Amino acid sequence: MSTGRRIILLAHGFQPEYEAGYANGLARNGWTVTLIGSDMSLADRLHAGVRLLNLRGSQSPARPRWRKVANLLRYWLQCYGHVLRHRGSPVHMIGNFSTGNLRISWLEARLTRLLAGRYAMTVHNLLPHDDHNARSFRLSRAIYRTAAICMVHTPRMRAALAEDFGIDPERIVVAEHGIDRLLPATPASRAAMRARLKLDESDRLILFFGNLSPYKGADVLIDAFDRIEPTLNARLLIAGRCRSGDLRNALRSRIATSPRRERIEWMEGYIAEADVAPLFHAADVLAMPYRHIDQSGVVFMALATGLRVVASDVGSLRDYIPDGFGRMVPPGDEAALARGIEAVLGDARSAADPTVFASRYLWSETVKPMLAAYPRLAGG
Repeated sequence: MSTGRRIILLAHGFQPEYEAGYANGLARNGWTVTLIGSDMSLADRLHAGVRLLNLRGSQSPARPRWRKVANLLRYWLQCYGHVLRHRGSPVHMIGNFSTGNLRISWLEARLTRLLAGRYAMTVHNLLPHDDHNARSFRLSRAIYRTAAICMVHTPRMRAALAEDFGIDPERIVVAEHGIDRLLPATPASRAAMRARLKLDESDRLILFFGNLSPYKGADVLIDAFDRIEPTLNARLLIAGRCRSGDLRNALRSRIATSPRRERIEWMEGYIAEADVAPLFHAADVLAMPYRHIDQSGVVFMALATGLRVVASDVGSLRDYIPDGFGRMVPPGDEAALARGIEAVLGDARSAADPTVFASRYLWSETVKPMLAAYPRLAGG
């Protein structure tokens, strides 16, 4: 049957900013979108052409285990029931799978293929973070082979997916990561959040943003912070939650033993969507000391808000930091990270407007390669 320009997006409770941006990008190109989301979905940010089905519900980590399992089973029944009832409509899994267990993800991929027919999958990272081993490689390769189209965000990922994982290049589409809206700082927005953070006018704020995992290198950043020239009057804000008890304890111990611990703050927990852009506005530099990554949505928030970046030279991060807007440093090198941050903080705030560079990454533009690919899903 003909479905026209309609599509079902399975977000599986993935990053709210990402799922809203991608759905809006399709809608702004005239597509009618059903977004299967969660309580975290940004319902008030969705384009009129996007219909939100909140089937995932709560994702609170405070829920008891039995409730998490019950919610997940109910979600699968409702989600795949909807897919089956609308079989023939293109289906695109834009978020990570429902759990972090690769064996379950493989079963979920097979189920999606069975019920949806030919479907598209976004490959955010070639292998799970902090889980690069032969077993993960085999399971990830099996998962990618279930999809008719694998969407990646960088040419480098396309090459690796084809060469290392054996995926037919004809099935791989590069659609750059996007930005839903540009949010450049204003004096008022910057001042308001800095007042909330109790920052002095002379304080230079280094921001680390996002969920904390070993690969993100927060430990390297804390050690680098101890090396930064005191006359720069730097402060470090770590904003994000940590689900690993061992890592949480290790980072807290590192902060407690830092000679500059009184100038380090950890805003631990989920950061409300309304506070994300203001945090970027309040900061003077974003630190991304990642040990490895393919690409990251955090750098696009920096571009959207005009915040300069010091990042590890890993994956494709270099491609998204324009000249004069930031520094690249070797991963795991705390001395180089400190020097990079000093160089950015030592300069006046850039007169160049990075949002001019960022405008090329608006989702309404970056989704276009997929618009041409979706007809290949027709017929299941």
